[in-house]
Amino acid sequence: MGGLITAHNPLECECGLVWFGHWLRRWLRESAQIKVIQKDDLKRMVQRARANTCHDPTSGRHLPILEIFPEDLLCQASALSSSGQRIFLLSFAMALLLPAVMTTMTL
Repeated sequence: MGGLITAHNPLECECGLVWFGHWLRRWLRESAQIKVIQKDDLKRMVQRARANTCHDPTSGRHLPILEIFPEDLLCQASALSSSGQRIFLLSFAMALLLPAVMTTMTL
């Protein structure tokens, strides 16, 4: 078993994290569209995806990354297209997450 678990993490809800929410939503949508995954498994995948949260410093709450949108965070276009080290590391981490979720689904 391999991969990366991002639930219960110290991520801050910020513009640099918007791509992750977009990626999770797209991954779930495409997984549902291929219809290879059973309905119950898809529900579990959504629950696991919703467990990925970030800390919102303005409200003090943890929000599902699935619900992070640029307009909610008042993001500027330059922040969304930034390719800093943190975004690279998160991209790499997500490449590790998908196999772990898929492995868990088959157990």
